[in-house]
Amino acid sequence: GSNQMAYYLLAETLRELGRPLPEQKANYNRAYTCQQTSAIGLISNARLREIEGREELAIKHYEEALRRKPLREGYLAVAELLRRKREFAKALSNVERLLEKWKDDSEAIALRAHIRIDQDDWDGAREDITKAISLDKGNAFLFGLRAHLHLQDEKWDAAEADCEKAISLDKRCYYPYMVRGQIRLLHKNDKIGAGSDFGIA
Repeated sequence: GSNQMAYYLLAETLRELGRPLPEQKANYNRAYTCQQTSAIGLISNARLREIEGREELAIKHYEEALRRKPLREGYLAVAELLRRKREFAKALSNVERLLEKWKDDSEAIALRAHIRIDQDDWDGAREDITKAISLDKGNAFLFGLRAHLHLQDEKWDAAEADCEKAISLDKRCYYPYMVRGQIRLLHKNDKIGAGSDFGIA
């Protein structure tokens, strides 16, 4: 009921903030024990298994939760775990199922871009990232990722502009520093500037 959802949402917030795992586990465990067979209970159990590094079991619990109720968190989690296992077709299938229900989900579109990068589908990845940015203009990581794609095409100015935009949005986001470091090293022969960026990243 309401207690289960409260514990689950608290655990999800702690996860987003990168808070210590014991805090996350305690609240996922509370959510799970409230009602173990509900979709939220199963998702909470899957999160617990994922924290423990038991990814196969986590996927099983996420999929069981999705059979009970289609939840975006479940589709995203399964897709990311399958991507890590390099099961790209299955990962994409989960992203597509999510996008059938939530077509403007920028996180799902960005994840699809990651999968396409893993498959060397640079054009598809570019298309996805541009769409994700149009939906979430304040996301520093997305600008950093698009900078990485510009880097692949040696579009140095576009890549640097996206890095600067990303850093202006969130100075703590590591990715644009990593990309800008590569630009400084490969294009500008600025080893000191590159070293500084790599040090931040």
